[in-house]
Amino acid sequence: MTDKAPGTDAEILKAVLAHRADGWSALVARHAPAARAVARTVFDRYREPFGAGDLDEVAVEVFQRLAADDFQWLRSIEKPDLLAPSIRALAAWRALGLLRAKYHTFTCSLEAEVELRGKTVASAVLARPPSARERAPHLTREEVDRLAAEFMGHLGERQKRVLTFRYHARKKYREIADAEGIPMTSVGQIVRHERDKFAAKLAEAAPEAGL
Repeated sequence: MTDKAPGTDAEILKAVLAHRADGWSALVARHAPAARAVARTVFDRYREPFGAGDLDEVAVEVFQRLAADDFQWLRSIEKPDLLAPSIRALAAWRALGLLRAKYHTFTCSLEAEVELRGKTVASAVLARPPSARERAPHLTREEVDRLAAEFMGHLGERQKRVLTFRYHARKKYREIADAEGIPMTSVGQIVRHERDKFAAKLAEAAPEAGL
């Protein structure tokens, strides 16, 4: 007799921690929309342009964090009713982290702490939105294109395909994962790793940006 598909957060947590595949699927299906919605709220608050792929990126990083170290983060949750607000807080933190990485002049601070049945969930905010000057480009489009072409020329074939899917074809993480036959987490790791490397090259090419 097969186990009943988990429906409540209590059942989902129990199934995930028992390493049942249907538990993880239920967790993602139930809470990924909220993670994306929180990311959308953060980007809207700080007037940051974004697309579906950016929301996917936040959601993927949130669930990577949940799965890390044999679900250590999930094991720390004392009560099932803390799961949803904790995931929303984590999504806000990750969205803010993306903005901090992009605009290094930002500082991140805790604005408020919300206590839910004895469990404190902190909400983080950036000190301020980016100024017009901070948003202004410090490289011409031609210079950026040249740097991007050089950067792509030194990548492995899989990295090239993943970045082409993500930034040129505007594919979602799931679509890229299906096309490459790799997990979504691997797609996220490739995108994040190569994005950080290219950001470092841009910072080196435009020292006036102060990145």
